[in-house]
Amino acid sequence: MKNIVITVLAWAFIIVGVIGVFLPFFQGILFIIIGLYLLSIGSPKAHRALQLAYFAFKVRFPRVAFTLVKIEKKWEDMISRWRRHP
Repeated sequence: MKNIVITVLAWAFIIVGVIGVFLPFFQGILFIIIGLYLLSIGSPKAHRALQLAYFAFKVRFPRVAFTLVKIEKKWEDMISRWRRHP
């Protein structure tokens, strides 16, 4: 049941993201990346697509990507501490 909900939510994000790519006031790529992230939990193909999207994002916005790497490291540290102390 949980996998079905995650998959439906992921595809909803991707659809909204694709629509958002064509709207000038809407950041569609963000929704596509969120959808790919949710799909990558259970799909190796989606995981590869997410890695390609992340690489394209890093090339286009290097300063933002550097900041995201720092944020990701902090989140990973916080999650690992949370998992050690239930």
